[in-house]
Amino acid sequence: MLRCDVYGTLALGSGSATFTFAFPPTIIVRSSGKLLDQTSSNVFLFPSNSIIAVLSGGGFGAKGTALKIVQGGVAGASFTLTSATGPCTCGMLPDGSIETYDSVTAIAINSGDFTAAGTFLGGFAPSADICSGGCGIEVISGVTLSTAGLNGALNFDITSITVATGATFQLGTPGASTGFKFTSAVKLSISGHMSFVGSG
Repeated sequence: MLRCDVYGTLALGSGSATFTFAFPPTIIVRSSGKLLDQTSSNVFLFPSNSIIAVLSGGGFGAKGTALKIVQGGVAGASFTLTSATGPCTCGMLPDGSIETYDSVTAIAINSGDFTAAGTFLGGFAPSADICSGGCGIEVISGVTLSTAGLNGALNFDITSITVATGATFQLGTPGASTGFKFTSAVKLSISGHMSFVGSG
């Protein structure tokens, strides 16, 4: 499993104590979908670079299901679900940590453009489809997120952008004089840097 969009019901772990993902999955539970935990111990094991995003109206696991990172056969960071409904996101970062959000959130882990899947954890890039109910963006330390590919306007519903210490958020397109436009209200939380790279 690399990417799985769940529109119906996907049940995992029947007859086993835990369920292990051998490869990092990108799981998107849509508004009509449910991802069920049928393990006896209520534990899902993930490699790093995995992400689960549950859109508003979707459901995942059950309250009390534990999500754990496993590296080299050793269990690392873990998170226990406190809600079984979306919106929410759980990202297993390359450094072995887990980030969770009470929103649909794309996590920029590589320097690159806003429109490039490779910029984001699990290839989970923001889009008009994914963000129809609102999305957050998290830019982790050491990463530069460019908006050059947006051609001067963010035309889908991004509700928040968080830029960590040591990260950079670049607005605009180099050489362009058109400025940059947010078409919906967005909360900016900048602990790192934000710069405008256009000429006007």
